[in-house]
Amino acid sequence: MEVPSLAQFSPRELRPGTNVTSDFDIHAALSSTLSPSTFHPIGTAAMLPLELGGVVNQQFLVYGVERLSVVDASIMPDLPGAYTQQSVYAIAEKVY
Repeated sequence: MEVPSLAQFSPRELRPGTNVTSDFDIHAALSSTLSPSTFHPIGTAAMLPLELGGVVNQQFLVYGVERLSVVDASIMPDLPGAYTQQSVYAIAEKVY
C-alpha cells in the first residue's frame, strides 16, 4: 500500500488494523476472523506441464513419483460454478 503508484487511490488498511504489528497479534487477529468452513482449497497441485510449474499430468499422475495420482480439487485451476464436491466426483469418474 506504500507504493507511490497506489497513492492516487488513498489506500488504507482496514484489517487487521495498523496497530496489529507483532507476529503474535497477527496470529491472534487471523485466528479470530478466519473460518475454515468457508475456504475451498483448489488449484494447489496444478495440472500443467512440469516445466510450467505443474504438479500432475493429464492422467492425474504426480511428476517424479511412481503410481501416485491426485484426485481432488487441488488440480482445478479455478472455482467451478457449483459445489466443489460435485466437480471432485467428476474428476474421480475421469480417473477411474
